[in-house]
Amino acid sequence: MRRHAKVTPALRRWIIDQIERGEKPENVLQHLLDKGWPEGTALDLLERTLRTRVAQVSALGRVKKP
Repeated sequence: MRRHAKVTPALRRWIIDQIERGEKPENVLQHLLDKGWPEGTALDLLERTLRTRVAQVSALGRVKKP
């Protein structure tokens, strides 16, 4: 098994950029897996990064609540 990279702000930004450009989360996940990230770690990274981004956008008032 290949060793995966360190979680960095640049990696989190890359994930956000990919999603905001319309890339499907499964494709971003697959890219992480292809780079050697263990599936559980990659899923956790993706989920935490996107949850944080949603909270940031919500705090800015860009997300309307139902």
